[in-house]
Amino acid sequence: GADAIVNIRFTSSQIAQEASELFVYGTAVKYIK
Repeated sequence: GADAIVNIRFTSSQIAQEASELFVYGTAVKYIK
């Protein structure tokens, strides 16, 4: 479930701002670990 949410947010951030994209990506890594 978490992966799906991260993917959606990552896509949205990619369109919005690079800074947000990096932040969300970092959060995704934490969830994986």
